[in-house]
Amino acid sequence: MGAVLPADVIDLDQPQIGFVDERRGLQGVARTLAAHVPDREPAQFGVDQRDEPVERVGLAPAPGKEERRGGLAGFHVAVFYASASQFLGRCPFSRSGYALCNWDRQAPVAQSAGPAIGRRSDKEEHMTFLDSRRHARTCAAVMTLLLSAAISADQGDTDHGNRPGNRPLTVSFTKWRVNVPADPSQPPFDFDGKAHGPVAGTFVAEVLQRQAVTFTKFRNRLTRLEAVYEVQTEACVAAPETCGLDGDHSFTALIRGGQDAAASGRLDGVILAGWRTGARVHVEFDRHIPIGPTDFACGDNAPMGTVCFEGTMRIGSAPKK
Repeated sequence: MGAVLPADVIDLDQPQIGFVDERRGLQGVARTLAAHVPDREPAQFGVDQRDEPVERVGLAPAPGKEERRGGLAGFHVAVFYASASQFLGRCPFSRSGYALCNWDRQAPVAQSAGPAIGRRSDKEEHMTFLDSRRHARTCAAVMTLLLSAAISADQGDTDHGNRPGNRPLTVSFTKWRVNVPADPSQPPFDFDGKAHGPVAGTFVAEVLQRQAVTFTKFRNRLTRLEAVYEVQTEACVAAPETCGLDGDHSFTALIRGGQDAAASGRLDGVILAGWRTGARVHVEFDRHIPIGPTDFACGDNAPMGTVCFEGTMRIGSAPKK
């Protein structure tokens, strides 16, 4: 049988109109080849979430030359943040109970072919990690500022020469009465004494008011007190015009409070003149009675055979001007 002659033999030499495939075949080939590239596990940091007595932390092997795209900073941030991820809930969790934090910013955590039901996609996990890293960097910056401020404040609390700065401190004292008023139960009562500790020198005090309860139904006999306490340094004693000035630590405080039947006192007040004017003061003391006329009730700090008091003054920081 012979060949069939085409019907459009007259237009045999004319160009044919047809469709051109514009799907960019080379790019399609690239996607085809990508399926043959073996998957690699990105660097991960695991935190055991199974409530074991001792937490165990596992690190993936060190990344190779081509895997170090996250950078050393990303690794440090990931380690820092993974330790807190258990509480903040920032990292995705695997089915085995481990929190996975990916520190390779270009390689999200490999899970499965597709996100499981109720799980976030790789893109969501990657975005969560980037958000976590930003939070970690912010926390690190804040902690650095706080640490610097704490170091500066600690250095400012001490003056040159190991003298006390503006930090709270405690001064101990010993006092004893030196006057006998016409009515021994009524003030004024004058005291001499010694001060020891960060501020040392001569201690003097005067009780301005003293009032004991008279109601017989009280089980505890309390006495209200108001007094003035003053500490004078050696420089202040030698040159009174310098007391509390030019670095001198002499001060005068007004205090109010009371004492119990055993003459153990608790008083509070404020420094009104001299060093640290305006600072709060808390005073506590106990009374000691000598056994005999040759006994030292407060050791070498008080005269022999004298009723004496030993106590402390807790002095707060000076208020800011």
